[in-house]
Amino acid sequence: MNKIINSCRVCEHNLNNIILCLENMPLTDEFIGKDKDKREFLQDIYIFRCENCSLVQNPINFDYSEYYQDYEYSSGHSQFTRAFMSNYAKYVMDESKKILGRKVENVIEVGSGDGVQLKYFLDMGVQNVLGVEPSKSLVEQSEKLGVPALLDLFSIDIVGKVPDIKFDICISSYTLDHVPEPVDFLKTSNKLLSDNGILAFEVHDLSQIYSRSEWCLFEHEHTIYMDKEIATDLVERYGFKVLSVNPFNKNLVRANSLIIVAQKIMDLSNKILVSYSNNFPVYKNLDKNIYQTITEIDKWIYKISKDNRLIGWGVGGRGVMTLAAIKESDKFETIVDSNYDDQELLTPKTRIKISGVSELHKYSDCYCLVFSFGYYDEIKEVLLNFGFSDKKIISLDYFYQN
Repeated sequence: MNKIINSCRVCEHNLNNIILCLENMPLTDEFIGKDKDKREFLQDIYIFRCENCSLVQNPINFDYSEYYQDYEYSSGHSQFTRAFMSNYAKYVMDESKKILGRKVENVIEVGSGDGVQLKYFLDMGVQNVLGVEPSKSLVEQSEKLGVPALLDLFSIDIVGKVPDIKFDICISSYTLDHVPEPVDFLKTSNKLLSDNGILAFEVHDLSQIYSRSEWCLFEHEHTIYMDKEIATDLVERYGFKVLSVNPFNKNLVRANSLIIVAQKIMDLSNKILVSYSNNFPVYKNLDKNIYQTITEIDKWIYKISKDNRLIGWGVGGRGVMTLAAIKESDKFETIVDSNYDDQELLTPKTRIKISGVSELHKYSDCYCLVFSFGYYDEIKEVLLNFGFSDKKIISLDYFYQN
């Protein structure tokens, strides 16, 4: 059962400042299978900005208990992602060794997926790793890889379920911005970490969302949105000191990435700070900018589809949410995704066929709009190998940048 909250997830101030509404939007992973009569979840998304602490947030507490049980999406097959995961693990390991003055012994990952990220820590000699993951399918994949994982959501209740040890590193990617209680996430991380332990997390960067008008990241599944100032302020309220922000060259990270690396400086029982800053960005005209970008993408699709066939690539959040907001989605013949070969699936709301890479030969004369633009170079290489024209491969980021 989903729950609407009326107060800020961090400071508990009343939420009354709506900065965006997206109408009739689906869940990003509720694909339509053989039961074409199934009615998927569709609901308006309202985004608020807290006028007290500036946290931008979705006031719906989505019920994850069943939704993520069968979640299967993984980006671990991507060479680009694997290179990032390797760099991420090495950087966090080096920072931990420097601060701890000893070998890293225990690492826990929140939202550990198929275990690929933690495998890099094992390969670097870490003695114990543990994933926390709500998807049964992904936990099974993780354990096949030799990475133990606890089938559960990450909250303070997890403390009694994990081994009675202190972890030197708590790491996550695109998980903190999904949790209904970010304060609980930080308190739990603090509780599980050793003295001077490292908290490292990756979330979507609100400042990039704003500059690009990237509405597809405003999802039912996302609860909070932070830029580096808001993230730093939040983390340092709960016993941490931020050591670095975005420590990697932007060419090495996935699209719209904000990485925070922080050191635990004290055990925590209460908030460290009580006052809030009024100097954070207000993200004025976010809604107007987004509606304009939607219109521009629709114009392009309408023009291209008059004389050309059109497909898309990527049924992650960017693909599903972009399609759900535009008016011209019916012009796409299919959406290709390497995660979904040989499966009869349709996108939620827009009901577009999802195809695997093995079917690309059917569409080599098409234009292809790459929704998953963080993997654009990899995807473009695959498309070119299937005979697609270079000039017909378009990144969604083209519209954001312009």
